Amino acid sequence: MTFLKWIGGKSQLLPELSELFPDMNNIKGYIEPFLGGGSVFFYLMKNFNDSLSKKNIYLSDANPELINCYKVVRDNLDGLLPLLEKHQERHCEDYYYKVRDSYFSTSSHIERAGAFIYLNKTCFNGLWRLNKDGRPNAAIGNKEKMDIYNKDIFGLSLLLKSVRLGTMSFEKILDIKNIEDYLVYMDPPYYNVDKKGNFTRYTSDDFHISKRLLVQKVFKELDRLGCKVMLSNSDSPIIQKEFKDFNIKILKAKRIVNSDGKNRGYVYEVVVMNYQEHKRQMTIEEAWG
Repeated sequence: MTFLKWIGGKSQLLPELSELFPDMNNIKGYIEPFLGGGSVFFYLMKNFNDSLSKKNIYLSDANPELINCYKVVRDNLDGLLPLLEKHQERHCEDYYYKVRDSYFSTSSHIERAGAFIYLNKTCFNGLWRLNKDGRPNAAIGNKEKMDIYNKDIFGLSLLLKSVRLGTMSFEKILDIKNIEDYLVYMDPPYYNVDKKGNFTRYTSDDFHISKRLLVQKVFKELDRLGCKVMLSNSDSPIIQKEFKDFNIKILKAKRIVNSDGKNRGYVYEVVVMNYQEHKRQMTIEEAWG
């Protein structure tokens, strides 16, 4: 569960990913430099809280509005909730475009976070898209009254309390000191397999080939530093070639971001690890159903 919708979010893949995480008792901390909707982080914190709660956790993203939203959910939930209730009550097509088009007119961190969540929940497929001027331009998706948030946001806020949040490019995680035996999960914009309508713009800059190659370089440097590294990407020959020296698993995921419903369906993704996967043992409750 997360308080945002996010393109490429891993919620549907968590059952498969859960068997690929290393033993959380043997890691010293956690780093996630492409935070997005945060579904992997929240899953880990909910299921391995005893192992992670007292360890250093670094979450970052290049999108400053996204990180501001996380900080407000963590630190100012009491101020945020009335704004979300206001957006929920006033939601309609005209109100959506008014909020979207005036997004950068306020300097209030709390108001921006409220607008961010509102737009995220009501725009087309949760798409955070910026035009060439760096302003949000996603069309409205849901015109009906809907729940902008639910009670889960209280628990998610608590899980963020001890976390370090930062706005930065992913390679900056290499500046973090003493990260040997940390788990690093990397979920960059995916390599475009079919060249048709693939979404790569999360900030005002495109994720060019140079950055994809930089992801590979950072992965290998983290491996050299002694980190346990997991990376998600599209299943393509070029990605498999770039990471051929590491452990690669193929998973099936459902594609939902396409304006033409006929082109939505299942696609294959790869998970690259520099360690052998850890098979999670079932709990007594799971074993007995």
